[in-house]
Amino acid sequence: MGEGLTGDLLLAAGVIAVLTLFVCGRYLPLPTAVFVSGVKALIPLIYFAYFYDGTWHFLDDQTYFLQGREMLARGYSPLTALSDPEAVTHLMVLVNGPHILYVWWNILAQFLFGPHYFSAVFLNVFLTVLCGAVFYKVILRLEFPASYARAFLVFFLLQWDILAWSSLINLKDILIMLLTALALLSFMRFVLERSPLPLLYLTLTLVSLFFIRYYVIGILAGTVLVWWLLKKDFARQLLLAPLLLLALYLFLPPAWMTQASSHGLGKEIFFQFIRFIGTPLPWSVAEATSFLTVLAVIHWVFLAPMILAGIKLWQEYPMGRLLLLYVLIGACFYALFSELVGPRQRVQFVPVLAWAQFHFLWMLSQRKLLTLLSTRRLKLEYRATALPT
Repeated sequence: MGEGLTGDLLLAAGVIAVLTLFVCGRYLPLPTAVFVSGVKALIPLIYFAYFYDGTWHFLDDQTYFLQGREMLARGYSPLTALSDPEAVTHLMVLVNGPHILYVWWNILAQFLFGPHYFSAVFLNVFLTVLCGAVFYKVILRLEFPASYARAFLVFFLLQWDILAWSSLINLKDILIMLLTALALLSFMRFVLERSPLPLLYLTLTLVSLFFIRYYVIGILAGTVLVWWLLKKDFARQLLLAPLLLLALYLFLPPAWMTQASSHGLGKEIFFQFIRFIGTPLPWSVAEATSFLTVLAVIHWVFLAPMILAGIKLWQEYPMGRLLLLYVLIGACFYALFSELVGPRQRVQFVPVLAWAQFHFLWMLSQRKLLTLLSTRRLKLEYRATALPT
């Protein structure tokens, strides 16, 4: 039941708390930033000190941890692991392909905080902070007020999926979430600013995605394709379609589509899509992932409000449709493969889902405020008419 408050654990928690405070302090009032950074650091600190018993594990997370530890035991550092050709070759052999980035992330984490499972988890906590900062900028690009963006940032950093998936388990999905958020922001900046610099950022982000989960590039390409074709100047943008279809072909090879047709295409794909959006059912969570039980209940409570808010955002924010399409295209893609339909695959879309959840709460608060103001105005008008003349 945990190792207690060891020096390495306290070091990791302290460093992440300070880094979180530094980032959040740029966007939030200091008391709020202190509170958020405390929560973000304390949850994994308490869990790994007193409650960690190895129950909540996936196969991949242990593999990443052991591969990172092996590379360090061989004498490689985070720098030499990428600069030494022999080290890169060994990394590719370990992971059986080019998707070496997350193993390197585990090397970096264990180099900083020691050869512990929790080392990468604490770094992932900080990744959620960076992702929140990225989506804060996305929200501003959509022309929401700064107060809305700040409130969303707090909501996102403390959102249930973010806290659970980043604070307990060592999985690559948090890094993928950050990279896709950066890709979406870079593309939005390019569209809005017509500057070549965002294209450079976008290219670097896509290269990074190639080395962690390459088919996400195809999801992003499909998102851009559909968003572009839905614009008013349809005929002109249609010229771009062949290029984006080529990108889809390169990152979704025919063999994948053959496999997809045997798993999901046809009448089953609709049910797989619904399953992807709603999984897991609170009463069917396995013991190894029992932490998902509470998350599943909250997800189902917010499911209808999230969809309603998503429809409202689609109607009022044309650029925001890019983000909503990213979720829809991604859900359609994962629905093609029954083995990829699960709550873990949904993690990379959490920023957009959290945005819809937050927007519903924001609309609810605005409506209550307007109702309150309307009620007070009626009372004042009644009192004014009741005064003797």
